Amino acid sequence: MGNTKHKKEREIKAALERFQGGDELYTNETIDFSYTEGVYWLAINHFPHWFIYGIGLVCGELEPKNPFITVTLVRTRKGIDITYDDGNGNTLESKHYDTLTIPIQEIKFYYTTKTLLLPSEY
Repeated sequence: MGNTKHKKEREIKAALERFQGGDELYTNETIDFSYTEGVYWLAINHFPHWFIYGIGLVCGELEPKNPFITVTLVRTRKGIDITYDDGNGNTLESKHYDTLTIPIQEIKFYYTTKTLLLPSEY
């Protein structure tokens, strides 16, 4: 079972690396933010859309004082931890979700100019 889990994680990471600054943005007009093709792929295949929207909402609240935000999701034994920081390791906000999990141990997003993107798309 463990090997299958690790294989799937490697496959997801490899798929994410293929996203390289595409031209298409997906917009959530309700909370005024966009996300890239790589983030969209994650939302379609591995994350619920509402979760991506929640990240966008928190980043939108933090953005006026922080023009660049790094979002780090880490899978734990009891859910996931999310840390929002300024890109220099200074934590702006953190959250824990008991009832949600992610298919890989850790994933990072960047948020700038009202857009959520993968590091490979920056």
